[in-house]
Amino acid sequence: MSYHEILKENVFIRTAMWEVYEKKCVYCGCALIPKNAEVDHILPDNLSLEKVKNSNDEDLKRYLKELEDKKFVKNSIENYMLCCSNCNKRKTNIPFKTSNLRFFHELASRKAEKIWEKYEKKLQISGVEKSVILQPSNIEPNKYNEEDLKIEYECFNNGDRMVFHYGLGEVRIDAYLPIRYNDKMCCMVYFRSLYQTDIDIGFDEEDIVAILFEGCSSRKNAYERSWCRVRKTLEDEKFYVMSLPNVMIKASTDMVKQFAQIIDRLFDDYIVQKEIIRAELGAENFQEYKEKGGYYKILELELNFFAEFLKFMKKHPYDGEDKPYNIFQVYSDNDMVALRRNVDSNEDAEIYAYLKFIPKMEGYIDVIWQPGMYRPIGESERMKYFDNRKKWTAQYVHDWLVGELFAVILSEMKQEKVSLLQFIFSNRYGVKYTVSDAVRRGWIKSYSDEGMENNYKP
Repeated sequence: MSYHEILKENVFIRTAMWEVYEKKCVYCGCALIPKNAEVDHILPDNLSLEKVKNSNDEDLKRYLKELEDKKFVKNSIENYMLCCSNCNKRKTNIPFKTSNLRFFHELASRKAEKIWEKYEKKLQISGVEKSVILQPSNIEPNKYNEEDLKIEYECFNNGDRMVFHYGLGEVRIDAYLPIRYNDKMCCMVYFRSLYQTDIDIGFDEEDIVAILFEGCSSRKNAYERSWCRVRKTLEDEKFYVMSLPNVMIKASTDMVKQFAQIIDRLFDDYIVQKEIIRAELGAENFQEYKEKGGYYKILELELNFFAEFLKFMKKHPYDGEDKPYNIFQVYSDNDMVALRRNVDSNEDAEIYAYLKFIPKMEGYIDVIWQPGMYRPIGESERMKYFDNRKKWTAQYVHDWLVGELFAVILSEMKQEKVSLLQFIFSNRYGVKYTVSDAVRRGWIKSYSDEGMENNYKP
């Protein structure tokens, strides 16, 4: 049996497990948010056949021997379980019986492939470099205990932003993390007593993600990261240079290690915040469009089919009669449409969502989803009221288009374009005007593998 070997500290594995295990602690069933979710070793890392050789528990010995024969990997998804902190602490004090180990190992094995698929999808969507699978022995351990911190770690929601504070002896970072889909991260880095004076440098999200976060997902050692350069003096003595945007700083070993440790923590908190926002927007399976907050690529449509889609939307305006599908407001340039409450409807809503249309090469159009608005509101409430009826998420709109609306459009196309003779002998002509046929012909392509039901896949 092959195992999905990876460190449980990897933030993408944690968030992938959070989704697959339905955002709940597997042990007690309590609801979890990604920030509070923990990953537990089902079989403790320090438990082995050698350590129980004098035990009277023969069942445990037999099971550990089975695992040893299978070359079981403790640092693998097959040995991880999502849980809350209380259950994790309780299990540390009261180890599982052998029957519990078998049960949860079987459960983890059944979920492993799904978790790994989500993990790889998250890496692809996040835009960070692919995480290298490392053994704990290859990871440089933290060199500093909490009592060594000059400023302790804090990360809390102040009502407007997620505030991050973390600092060690030589370096401190204060940052704002996003809590709304259109928020951007920024941070201020403070270096203590450099050249007899303090230095502080500000960075925006683009530089933080592209430069400072390099190496975070794989937890590279500090001196292996792209922003860290090793130099030598004339006497052949090594020293470090931190190559940051617009500045280069000569740094001590402590400074480099501390900076890497703080950036790793900032990276994890940033990824968790992005996952929370994606979950609320229903965009876990979609890639953000050019890193614009709240824009996600959901579909790709062939140009001729898009023309039919556009024609249908224009025939069903939101200010027409209160009939099914009369919810579209097409903008004058035909490059954007608002899905909105019909003017004659009594729904407590305003704009469900926006769809933006971006031409691509080779005759295709990208369909970009953006959150709508409950009513004209202030910027601080934009996240809370983004989808009116709390359902017009990216995934819902994607599934509604593919599973319902496109079938209606294709039915109208069939009535308009197929003669009676062609209708009678439609199989001979090979044009069935169904969603599954449109997918097979490449008229409709999804950016979400999960969003396409099996009967719609080519």
